[in-house]
Amino acid sequence: MNWLKKWIYTVRIELASQLAYKLNFLLLVIGPAAVFFSIKVNLWWSIFQARQGAPVAGYTFDHMLRYQSLVLIVTLLGQSYANRNISDEIRLGRISAFLLYPFGFISYHLGSFGAAQILNVATTLLLLLALYFYGIFPIADLSSFIAGVSLTLLVSIQWFFVWFLLSSSAFWLEESWVLRVIFILTARFLSGAVIPLELFPEVLQTALRYTPFPYLTYVPVQVFAGNYTGSLMEASCLTLFWTLSAMALALAVWRKGVRLYSAAGI
Repeated sequence: MNWLKKWIYTVRIELASQLAYKLNFLLLVIGPAAVFFSIKVNLWWSIFQARQGAPVAGYTFDHMLRYQSLVLIVTLLGQSYANRNISDEIRLGRISAFLLYPFGFISYHLGSFGAAQILNVATTLLLLLALYFYGIFPIADLSSFIAGVSLTLLVSIQWFFVWFLLSSSAFWLEESWVLRVIFILTARFLSGAVIPLELFPEVLQTALRYTPFPYLTYVPVQVFAGNYTGSLMEASCLTLFWTLSAMALALAVWRKGVRLYSAAGI
């Protein structure tokens, strides 16, 4: 049970650390998502005005507003963890201490991820209440809501290991932020966070089904809205498959990097 106590203490410390500067927390977690949401809403408002309110691929402006609101929820709940300290700790040799501690580097960051998710869930619930109060987010049914939350939390684990994988490139690269930025931009676009996948060419839609991208945003959004026409079990299994694949690859790259790590001059 010692490992559980270590995780609990890590979560408590991380919660205290992240809430010590509340403005910093708002700017890092809520700020980027809110700004991105505002840009997308204004962009679609201009598009619908130019089309004189004509639907776009079956989406009216109200439907698009609800879609983008759900994207905001999925982003906050599933894709908010972006701890840049991982690559910094590798690049600056701070992992040397973790290699000597009885609590491993990955375990520590999983605890940090758990603390971040507690705050993300609390923030998302408040946002959901606000959207529901203003009629932007009508809950289709309780089962869809629970399925959407469950699927998004699974996506958050996948996001953590993908982020850990990209950050582990610091064993070989002086700066890994370029890879992270490229991944975020690619994931935002191909996951349907900017444009619903129905607006993509049919060939691209078919190709994306064999990638993890639709399961990062588009599928959880459709499940939340109660509009998902596919098999929920299949979507869950595919999301789990991509999550386990990201975890396996991240752990393999980490082990390879640690074997090459020398901590020279530290």
